[in-house]
Amino acid sequence: MDIGLFDSGIGGLTVLKQISLRIPKNRFIYLADTANLPYGDKTQEQILSYAHSKMIWMKQMGVDIVSIACNTTDSVLSKTSISEYQKMFNYGVVNIIEPTAIGVIKTIPNIKRIGILATEVTAKNGAFKTAFDKLSSDVQIIIIPCPALVPWIESAERKYDEGYRLISEYMKPLFEFGIEGLIYGCTHYPFASQVIKDVIIKNDFIPIDINQEMQNNSITLIDPSSFVAGAVHDIICYTKRSDDQKFEIECYITEASAKIRLERAAEKLFGFIPKIQIIDLKSYTNS
Repeated sequence: MDIGLFDSGIGGLTVLKQISLRIPKNRFIYLADTANLPYGDKTQEQILSYAHSKMIWMKQMGVDIVSIACNTTDSVLSKTSISEYQKMFNYGVVNIIEPTAIGVIKTIPNIKRIGILATEVTAKNGAFKTAFDKLSSDVQIIIIPCPALVPWIESAERKYDEGYRLISEYMKPLFEFGIEGLIYGCTHYPFASQVIKDVIIKNDFIPIDINQEMQNNSITLIDPSSFVAGAVHDIICYTKRSDDQKFEIECYITEASAKIRLERAAEKLFGFIPKIQIIDLKSYTNS
């Protein structure tokens, strides 16, 4: 099975990691549109254009199913019809926001107040609130745009003090709101999970895993990648595929200087550096 994933940078690797843990004997094709990073400050028209180019490229690469490993892209596509893309692939397209909402309600049915850190576009589009509103009238959502967080995560140095300052500022309204759970509303944010935990502890709250029981002053940390992995697994787990197929990762970027960042992130997550190739998506824009 050839599984395609795309994001603006290294963030989607966190989704790839979770999917590969569920169904490792597959070929994974990962595309990071690093030439247009970050997506959070782009227009909806630009993001739709980027998404179209990546879908066409994925089709030409022969992938069977596509995982949109980018909340920003998904938040824009959720306001339009993606049926044309669903039909392009043997097993369709898996988004990220809807599976997250379903997974949270199913896993933590008693949760009432949820905070979300996200890019500016994702926060503005309100896709998370829409997804939760369809499932429950009891859940209250507060979403905070974090324009500087992805650039910090993608930076070469990623200084702890700078990240701590940014996250502390972004999370102030979440603490005031009294959140019981925190969703990483961008696939990049798990790379900042330790800093996020430190900020939570500093503010006298207890960060807990999604499978732990809620308690007073606890905040459940929610990484959507596990729910996306579950959705992909459910779609293809009953399909016939070669039992001797090897676990393979092919990575592609759209801007050369991002190669080192992707290598470091991949090695941290997978224990090895996959082959990384540079491509130009411009030729696929009007396809």
